[in-house]
Amino acid sequence: MNLQITPPAWQAHTACTPDDTDLFYPDSADSPAAYREARRICGSCPVRTDCLEWAMELGDPHGMWGGLTGRERQRLAQQRGTTIQQLRNQRRIDQQNTEILHEWRAGQAAGKSASQLGHRHGISGPAYLKRVERAQQAAAAADSVA
Repeated sequence: MNLQITPPAWQAHTACTPDDTDLFYPDSADSPAAYREARRICGSCPVRTDCLEWAMELGDPHGMWGGLTGRERQRLAQQRGTTIQQLRNQRRIDQQNTEILHEWRAGQAAGKSASQLGHRHGISGPAYLKRVERAQQAAAAADSVA
């Protein structure tokens, strides 16, 4: 089951445009001057914080997002006590949890047992139910934070 990532609603309100790719992903990203114009645009953006948090969640190490370069976001992640790799791993786990919950609901609607669904993953029915339970707990925890 493949999930498509739907762009968040805030992206409709950015100060940048899809045509600005060269500004936000310059060839010489190590040069402070390379991002000067991108920083100016980000500075006036009404959704700058949303953009930065999106990039932090994605773990994208490239380009200018939310007014910060990949290196600056990495430093921010470290200050927050995490790394870009940890953020990527958490995003992967979140996607897997979402997929397992969708699969479980669809399987139930189709009358499939936990054993049948678990077999697709090479695990037993009880092990599959444990995965569903962990995914449900993670979803509930995420909902309580949001």
